[in-house]
Amino acid sequence: MSSPDPLYEAPSPSGGPFDSNLCIAFEEHITKSETPCLRLTLDRWREIRQTILNSDSLGNLDKQGKRRKWTVLNGYFLKNRTLFKRPTVAQKQAGMVDQQVILDHELYDTIVTTHSRLLHAGKNKTYDAVNNQYYGIA
Repeated sequence: MSSPDPLYEAPSPSGGPFDSNLCIAFEEHITKSETPCLRLTLDRWREIRQTILNSDSLGNLDKQGKRRKWTVLNGYFLKNRTLFKRPTVAQKQAGMVDQQVILDHELYDTIVTTHSRLLHAGKNKTYDAVNNQYYGIA
């Protein structure tokens, strides 16, 4: 059994204003969704984080490994133990900013929190806010 990951926080039950049935329905929806999403698995999140933490050398990597590491180091960064994705040059020119990476277990609470923070704005405003601030939801 592996030791607990100090930078990974275990999922907590939703403290949102909705009942647990809605949370369960949401979880079922995202696991059955056939729409391609830009979500990271926990394993990929850990791999990216480790690459950033060990970024001082390229070591004995082959050409593909060096390219993959370069992509991670240019596309992601850690800020206060939180993983963020940098926008591409084209996205930055379009006004996109760094986005916090969200894992599957954080989706529901992130959407509910954003919806509440916007004073219960409609689905379009909530979607736009979530899509602009977070990576791994849309």
